[in-house]
Amino acid sequence: MVVVLVIAVFGFFLTGCELRENAVIREQTDIFTDEIREKNKDMQSLANQLKVAEENIKTLEAKLLCREELIDEAVEQAKRDTLKENPVLISINKKPEKSNKAQKEREGQ
Repeated sequence: MVVVLVIAVFGFFLTGCELRENAVIREQTDIFTDEIREKNKDMQSLANQLKVAEENIKTLEAKLLCREELIDEAVEQAKRDTLKENPVLISINKKPEKSNKAQKEREGQ
């Protein structure tokens, strides 16, 4: 009878240990799952921030390109206006044309 009682106590002890071990494993699993869930939320938040930043970069690049085109256009317009106001500059900016007479003389020699 004592043997049966020892076996029963030992059996309850092992069962109790297994139940405590299972409870610890469940608790660790819950904690780990919560941590993964939080990390996923953080990663999603960072991905959203990155997407917004990339869109802002594209918008700023487009604005910069537009501004550069406007500046180039303004510079070209200023050059045209200056050349209209100062026709002397037109002759300076053009390549000198050779007269046909001088060209014929060169060819004839």
